[in-house]
Amino acid sequence: MAKTYGDHLRFVRHEVDRLGDRPLGLSFRSFLEGLARQSDEGDDACRVFAVTLEWPPLSEHLRLEVLCRLSAAEEWLEHCSEHEVPEDESGLEFLESLLIEYWRDVAPWNWCEAKILPMFSAVWGTGEE
Repeated sequence: MAKTYGDHLRFVRHEVDRLGDRPLGLSFRSFLEGLARQSDEGDDACRVFAVTLEWPPLSEHLRLEVLCRLSAAEEWLEHCSEHEVPEDESGLEFLESLLIEYWRDVAPWNWCEAKILPMFSAVWGTGEE
């Protein structure tokens, strides 16, 4: 039986739940600044994870960045979950590509605008009355 991207989706969701299981110790301003962060430190953490399947120690800022990367990856995988993974594609190489290159390609601000801002609008309203 061929492997699908849905298999990766379950794994990524597990990581989102695992890293996001405790509150972030960030101020509101730091939280907002971190939503669309794109750092070399984040790339390095994702590379370590793709090789070891263990996260290196993550500061709260870096944990937020990684959670955003994982959430963007989760969204991509949801759209492709039924597609088969090419036989020559290594799961670890794919994971690294998804967490680093896809995050850079999707442009974090674009992802943040599409994913996060609607949640704020729902909570605070649109300001239109």
